[in-house]
Formats: sequence, structure tokens, C-alpha cells
Amino acid sequence: MEIPRYVECQNCGTIHYVINAKEAKILKESEVLFDEFSSRNLKYCSNCGLKSKFLEVSEDYMSNYSHGNKIPPILLKDEGNKTTTKGTKNLS
Repeated sequence: MEIPRYVECQNCGTIHYVINAKEAKILKESEVLFDEFSSRNLKYCSNCGLKSKFLEVSEDYMSNYSHGNKIPPILLKDEGNKTTTKGTKNLS
């Protein structure tokens, strides 16, 4: 079983959980996405709609800053080990 990965949009600060292409296909076909995200392309931020840079964050960070809200999925490809000053990975 894969360890869940979480990312934060650098544009608006929305936290998402990362899914792979197989999971994205299953979600789209089963229509289990949250109502407000069901028609949105999973490669874009569910809040601001931009395909900007994302920072990978820890599960502890996600727990502290998600404020109990639903965490929307996002389909990202890993660009390697580019790191920021916070020691997190840049993803897009």
C-alpha cells in the first residue's frame, strides 16, 4: 500500500492529496468525487483552478492546516527531487 502524499498549491494554499492515473480513472468513472470537484480536471487546483507549482507537505502539516475540511484529490507527475528552502519537493 502506498503512503499518502499531500501537496499545497503555491498560489492559493489549498492542500490536496496526490493520486496516480489509475486512481484518477477510477474516481472519474465511479463518480465518487466531491460534488464541487466532479467536473474539474484533476490536474488543476480545486480552489484556484491553476496548474501552478505545488509543494509536497507532510501528513502532520496537512493535519494542522486542513482545518478538518475535505481534502480534494489532484493528479500530479513528480518532477524529481527539486527542493525548496523548506525541504519539500516542488511538484507540478
